[in-house]
Amino acid sequence: QGEEGDTFYILYDGQVAVEVNGKEVSRLVGDPAKSMANWFGERALLQEEPRAATIRCLSKKVVALALDRELFLAVVQPEKKDATVPRGDMVEYRQDKLDRLGLLGCGGFGIVTLVKCKVTGNVFALKALSKGHVMQQKLELGIMSEKTIMRMTHSPFLVRLAATFNGPQHLYFLLEPVMGGDLLTVYQRNPFHGSEPHARFY
Repeated sequence: QGEEGDTFYILYDGQVAVEVNGKEVSRLVGDPAKSMANWFGERALLQEEPRAATIRCLSKKVVALALDRELFLAVVQPEKKDATVPRGDMVEYRQDKLDRLGLLGCGGFGIVTLVKCKVTGNVFALKALSKGHVMQQKLELGIMSEKTIMRMTHSPFLVRLAATFNGPQHLYFLLEPVMGGDLLTVYQRNPFHGSEPHARFY
């Protein structure tokens, strides 16, 4: 707290306490087994102000991913030309305007279908997340973090989030389709984490 910030952190594994003026105000948890991650340090970089809190490790092991200021701002701040696009040129997608083309995959959370927008002709992946499963596994925070991070980022190397929908039984993410396969599954089955050659090959 009070120091100049030059790094953004993503809490991948472990538990930390957020302290302001020596008092704990919240706790953050990262759990790769539950696809749960949290982050901290963005405010000092975006607002160009001193760190507002101190992070203290609570678990025996804490694994955090780090981005320096330059890389962080390059990812979360859109290009100037994109920022100047008139609002009228932006598309607001509606779930009832999507045609189902086929099934891409399914899992414990729900299903992912390939859909096409009737208005624009654009093709997307529509991910349906079961609300019951999310609540049963206590993944609400992780889902909200995923949504927030995807809205913050703007990079050709990251999947774009076009829209979100809220249904009676499911939450829906309308995503840029990536038809090359699931890199996460490959990394979970093989010890490839941190391997740049494998990521480049993908």
